[in-house]
Amino acid sequence: YDHAWHSGSIAIPQKAQMASRVIIDFKIDGYLRPNGWYCNLYFEERAHGRIAALVCKFDCSSLKLYDLMDSLPSRGIAPDSQFNAGFTKDVDIVAGRWEEFDVRIDWPEQKVVFYVSNRKAGTVAFNTDPGIWHKLVAVQVSGYAKGGTSYWKNLRLSTLTDSTLDVAERLLEEANALQLDHNALTRTIMEEAAEKKFLPPSDHPAFSDLLDLIKVADSQINLQQVTHALKEAVLILLQKLDQMFAAYIAATADADVRDKMKEQLLPMLGRYARGYNWAYKDLVCWNDEEALANYLKFANAQKAKVIEEYSSAKPTQRSNDLLEISIWSSAVQPRVTLVCKHLADKFGGQHLSGASVKSLFRSHEKITFSNDMEPENLADIARGGVQFSSVEQIHDALKWFSSGGEKGNNDMGVTVVRIKNRFGEASVGGWRDALINFFFTDDTSRRVVVEIQVMHSHLLTIREHMGAHHDYSTYRAATDLMEHHGDSIKNIK
Repeated sequence: YDHAWHSGSIAIPQKAQMASRVIIDFKIDGYLRPNGWYCNLYFEERAHGRIAALVCKFDCSSLKLYDLMDSLPSRGIAPDSQFNAGFTKDVDIVAGRWEEFDVRIDWPEQKVVFYVSNRKAGTVAFNTDPGIWHKLVAVQVSGYAKGGTSYWKNLRLSTLTDSTLDVAERLLEEANALQLDHNALTRTIMEEAAEKKFLPPSDHPAFSDLLDLIKVADSQINLQQVTHALKEAVLILLQKLDQMFAAYIAATADADVRDKMKEQLLPMLGRYARGYNWAYKDLVCWNDEEALANYLKFANAQKAKVIEEYSSAKPTQRSNDLLEISIWSSAVQPRVTLVCKHLADKFGGQHLSGASVKSLFRSHEKITFSNDMEPENLADIARGGVQFSSVEQIHDALKWFSSGGEKGNNDMGVTVVRIKNRFGEASVGGWRDALINFFFTDDTSRRVVVEIQVMHSHLLTIREHMGAHHDYSTYRAATDLMEHHGDSIKNIK
């Protein structure tokens, strides 16, 4: 309706002790105009229960912040204090484009930092004269239908309960207290390799305590429960990982040690290669030879097109900080899972449940053991998998990605940035699949690159029955270390 206000308010549950972040997507159609879109935030002071509220208003392309004295009668919330602070900042929003309004509340510092589509807009400090502010109690979004339409979606609220804060503090304390002996680990790895008993870091007893702490950090990140203490703890844990991974690099610098590792791994790889090659030639190719040729032609053409479009075969994230990328990836992981389910339903496949954000442990291992990888190169922290029983279905899935997914569906629009077609060229162990890296088209701010693995059910059956996935971590760590030293598992005296 013209000249009519439309709004909705959300009261924060009482048990949510500290909301640390509010994220909401919004769009203003037509043209950028005064009173285009609002998000009002209501805060509570600890000692006396006073209420203060901020108006966050988009006037044309500017974000304006100022005190609000309007109450929320239906919620029993009425401001009686003021921030006595605000600002006006041009934030370069575009009409008709989804933008992200990101409010980050720093309770220890008593301030609120505002971002628009990953661009910092400004900071407002709490007025602490009445006391210490400790809680966000309500969020109200509203628009003024005048010469256009305003939209909002995907409200995300990160709340920090007392138990969450306790977990982060304990994690920081235990991370500081953890004692590791990487010199002793170097000797142990060399002795184990000499006996053809090489263990990857994820399975080595020396990493068990460190790995347990990192799993706690992973769980907090997946829940979007990120505090200052958690960030400090993660930094310490990654530093300790550096020391332990250095022991692996030092132990495998000796070519004789690496040769013993190859003697351990080559029989295992040979067994898997025979199984995969049989399934590929006698099941996949024999049943779908013409379809396979059509698929390979299409896949190779699309791969070349993507490389030409992005001038690189290696996609990058918009951050080079591992923790930040992991936080971003955990937020987008549910959408990746949704795409996998959609592909399975649309083309008659099966979504592989259980996929989750890659752990900090494995991500850091991958970076450390590589000679040319930075955190920004990790394109598979958010990931998923789907299997199909025919090459035609795999071909249809790749066509779906190459055409941009469901362009009319904001949750399903995708932009492909890399295609790894391992159906055309198998891995060293004979495994074949297709890996699609993409970002969601409406993710204009972070543009998080994610990965979906498309598999053939015949090959997946072989992998599950032979236990290859369990052995893969050993093979992966060993080959990463060999490549670090300029060696290959195929090279043996």
